[in-house]
Amino acid sequence: MPDKDTCFRILLEPLMSIFRDLIRPRYISLNDIFVIAELIEVCEEISDELKRVGREGNMLYPFVQNLIADVQERLIFRAETFIQDEVEHYQLSRDDFTFFIQESQIQGTISHGDHEWFPPLKNTLSCLATLYRCLDSYTFSSLAAEVVQVCMESIVRASRSDRIGLRDTDACLFTIKNLLILREQISPFESDLMEHPVAMRDLDLAQIHGEVHRIFSGEANIFASSSGQNYFPVPRVIKSNLDSRKRLDQCVKVACEAYIMFVTREIVDPMLAFLTKVTALRASDSLSLDTPISTLAFATPERLAEIVLQVNGALAHKLPQFIRQMTLYIDSTVSREMMLNAIKSNVVEAHSQFSDFVMTQYGDNTPSKIDLKLPSELAKFLDVS
Repeated sequence: MPDKDTCFRILLEPLMSIFRDLIRPRYISLNDIFVIAELIEVCEEISDELKRVGREGNMLYPFVQNLIADVQERLIFRAETFIQDEVEHYQLSRDDFTFFIQESQIQGTISHGDHEWFPPLKNTLSCLATLYRCLDSYTFSSLAAEVVQVCMESIVRASRSDRIGLRDTDACLFTIKNLLILREQISPFESDLMEHPVAMRDLDLAQIHGEVHRIFSGEANIFASSSGQNYFPVPRVIKSNLDSRKRLDQCVKVACEAYIMFVTREIVDPMLAFLTKVTALRASDSLSLDTPISTLAFATPERLAEIVLQVNGALAHKLPQFIRQMTLYIDSTVSREMMLNAIKSNVVEAHSQFSDFVMTQYGDNTPSKIDLKLPSELAKFLDVS
């Protein structure tokens, strides 16, 4: 004869099945991931209480765990839908970019609270925090890697949107600011992402391009083979892990480099354009080595003085504005210093090349005559900026 526990379990199973059938339509109808997450947390509290009750609680424990697993599946499904709707396919509006397109804000003090974050970024982080509380590490890491990737693509795509029409500097700073926030905010999840990397499989078609070309050109017969089998090249499967943090770092690097090059061009473009033109003329043999550069219309001493005047004006007015923008938009002091040092290095290098050319072609006294800063003088000027 079955013991009491077995009899109780036999009685309990149909009752819990009826109970599950009654409540399942209710939580399946839930669409809000935050409400579903609260339901999971309540169920987990009940599960913990059952473990402390004793024998009777242990009998109910498996049913509650099955209920939690079912609700978690609903959470995963709705989270994927949430990311698609609120991040990947988010409809942009100019209100989302008020922080960047209002000129008056450049002159004031701007706070960096999360209420000013780009909505897809804010939605991504709130979704990740919710999933982290309610899912096991393995399941969370699989979802999180894809969510971070979708968020990165959404940020970059938004910065290039023609509907909003951000200026080049604002677009770069928008991308950098939001990617840095994303990188900072996902740091609590990095251990899970590294412990359970997402496996990726790609097809390497490079090795079959040549064979396919031979087939279409008639050099090879797809149905002929010395082994008696049909001949057709097979692509190679490449296995890799989706490293969301590495991809995020690469995306930040590309955005920072784009901003550095833009600011560099804005400041020393007249010098770079002049040197490029001289180099192109010499490379095309249109200008012999014996022809003095100063005899050319675009290279007279007066024209050199105009170039230096433009660059000095950009150093005095544009560079401080760019530094001000970086300070307003980017919280990370390390990131700002890194970009600023790279910009200064590029400016010094451009001046050095231009100064060497001028002294070689026009004489050692020419730089002082046209008010061209020597590299050492420029370095001191930039350190004060």
